[in-house]
Amino acid sequence: IPNTYGDSLSAVVRVALKRMQSWDDSHLGTASVQLLQIRSHLAAEPVPMSWISTTLQHSDAWPEQREALAQTPVGLWKGQALACRFGLSSMSSETQSQMPVQAVASSGSSSGLMKMHRLTALMIREVAWIPGSAKARQLAEDVVVAIHPPDADSPDNWRTWSQMMPHLVELDPSQSDNPALRRAATRGARFLLVRGGGQDAESFAQGLFESWRRRLGDNHPDSLEAATMLAHAFCNLGDYERARDLDKDTLERRRRILGQDHPDTLNSANALAVD
Repeated sequence: IPNTYGDSLSAVVRVALKRMQSWDDSHLGTASVQLLQIRSHLAAEPVPMSWISTTLQHSDAWPEQREALAQTPVGLWKGQALACRFGLSSMSSETQSQMPVQAVASSGSSSGLMKMHRLTALMIREVAWIPGSAKARQLAEDVVVAIHPPDADSPDNWRTWSQMMPHLVELDPSQSDNPALRRAATRGARFLLVRGGGQDAESFAQGLFESWRRRLGDNHPDSLEAATMLAHAFCNLGDYERARDLDKDTLERRRRILGQDHPDTLNSANALAVD
């Protein structure tokens, strides 16, 4: 946070969070504050309300939030309307902060887009007294894991992938200990490849590969999958020699670890033949 902002903006955010938490409906206030902290770990790009409702319905890690917010769409919109009222979040359609909470809730759906300024997000992340704050990043990861389409090759899924990629990048899966997030990241690299984003795909896959190889080991399945994506990116950019060398190394490792007939081994053999 720039020093020029001093403590004033941070103090405003903290006061707003305190007032939200003590809202008349205490369960709604606390859940709304927790929802904001989870949202703060995602990127500045809009987050569809449907992502939150999907995660609330399927994640066992959200019991407190589910109790107060899961009457989708009414409960979720009430929580978001409360955040808008205190100026900590906004919606992409009409200005919800100028509307009564009940009016927003009664007319809401799960199709809106949640917005949060990057500075506000940084400040909310630093607030440690929020109940459940230690789990906020994990729950933000749950959102991405829950909504990412497993099939990155299908054009039907590209709109969701395009919306989701900034949030996946913000969570920095190269440093994550969450296997499900790492799996989403390799699928994200695949999405960048099939959409023709050669340079972006190379940069993203390179970061995953170098970090996971260092942290997880050369033979870890995620390291090998990242290597496959990186070799594909090299090939798309015309760097065939580097693509062949990396695909050859990956094939040899998968043969040794998984055996000749494992699907991943066969995929690596096919990739090397294409190079």
